[in-house]
Amino acid sequence: GVEGFEVLFADVPPGGTIHLLLRAPGADEPRLYALPWSAEIATQLERALAETETAPALLRASDGLFENDVEARERIFYAAPVPALPRKDWARFEPAPFLPDESNTMFGAGEPDG
Repeated sequence: GVEGFEVLFADVPPGGTIHLLLRAPGADEPRLYALPWSAEIATQLERALAETETAPALLRASDGLFENDVEARERIFYAAPVPALPRKDWARFEPAPFLPDESNTMFGAGEPDG
């Protein structure tokens, strides 16, 4: 299952308030959070963002983001692999035959000879 929060937006101004737009698992609407500046959080966030740029990944935040225990906040932000799309059942799809209409001159049908 999916753990933690999906990070939809992050604003990390140096020394300023960190703003995060997060969607909790199972929630329809995201929520905006404002966190006090933390070099640790900013560094983790920047590393995870860099990981999402080098490979297809989603930026996620663990539940430890809201913990006061330092050990619980060891790995807050991480790049999670993008879930695979469901396989398509190509057997359901049959190619449609191309039947040019006599009035359609786009493909040469209906053009006068010579």
